[in-house]
Amino acid sequence: MLYKQNVGGEKIGVVRTNHLLEKYCNQPEKLCRLLLPSFKRNRNMSAYQYLRSFGMCKPGPVSKAMLKKLEKQDFWKKTDALYKKYKKSWKGPEISVFILPIDASNRRLMIEGKGKSGVSFPDRLFLFLSPEVESLQLEAIFTHEYHHSCRLQAQKKDLSQYTLLDSLIMEGLAEHTAEEACGSDHRASWCERLNENELEYYWEKHIKKNLEANRENLIHDKILFGQGGFPPLLGYTVGYALIKQFKKNQPLTVKDSIVLPSSVFYREKLYS
Repeated sequence: MLYKQNVGGEKIGVVRTNHLLEKYCNQPEKLCRLLLPSFKRNRNMSAYQYLRSFGMCKPGPVSKAMLKKLEKQDFWKKTDALYKKYKKSWKGPEISVFILPIDASNRRLMIEGKGKSGVSFPDRLFLFLSPEVESLQLEAIFTHEYHHSCRLQAQKKDLSQYTLLDSLIMEGLAEHTAEEACGSDHRASWCERLNENELEYYWEKHIKKNLEANRENLIHDKILFGQGGFPPLLGYTVGYALIKQFKKNQPLTVKDSIVLPSSVFYREKLYS
């Protein structure tokens, strides 16, 4: 259901989280419960721990300095313009958008992710940003995450029902949409991390038999995020490849990428 309550006195849209961060600078658990009140991802993980796993900063002088720089460059205004642009062009839903400083100590996010990360839900999305993020980089991460929120609402499934196939397709569609909006120069580095032979190997040996695994099954996250011996972000790379192969045979509009079920994009052979 669309989140209709105000958050910290702010309306749906891009929320001025800089004020909330200043108020709850030493209470990150409380802040995250406020920003994500219905969090149910994992009973052993708090909302703060979950957001941290996607790139949220820890309290401290580094994050405070980063916040000041984000404020000076007014990333909230920039993101609000993107929200209005894509909400109109995609006929997308109203959601809450939260901007938080990224964890500057995370080398993978700072170098490979170029200082940006995010995570999305049907009614809200979070952007974790460094002040060094450029305009097209911001647009790329926003379109990726907002596409998630649009698709999550359109598919009308509870998050607990999402399978590995759903997750692969979700990531592949979002990144192809971001690439079309911002160009291949701003495509995520994981898109073509593995060659066709490597991807086909993982598809046949490990992924295809686990496509129905839901998010509570450990193999879902192991493959999606590349844990337990799998290449980093394996599922993201495979999802991108699936959509790339689909687009070779037929056009794909943004509307279709939001509403079509995951099964449409399934392939018996990843490459054929």
